[in-house]
Amino acid sequence: MIQMPDKSVVMVNDIPRIEVEDTKDVKNGDADDLSLEGQLAGGHIVTYGDMEESSQKFAKSMLEVWMNGDKDADHSISQNAICMLINFI
Repeated sequence: MIQMPDKSVVMVNDIPRIEVEDTKDVKNGDADDLSLEGQLAGGHIVTYGDMEESSQKFAKSMLEVWMNGDKDADHSISQNAICMLINFI
């Protein structure tokens, strides 16, 4: 998934990756925005790190619903599971 400068998103099957000879280099295999060509040039390859903040907000919102119950006051998740999710966040 490539986010273009105009904030539109283009789905792609394959993305360019950084390849270095030292396989222990932490950058080896990372997405490489600078290698995007043609219509994709100038775009940003979306990674899991880009989604971290919104994912955490979503998880916290779900926890609130589970702790408080839904519109029918249904607590469909155990307290133990909530504790596990809180530790994850």
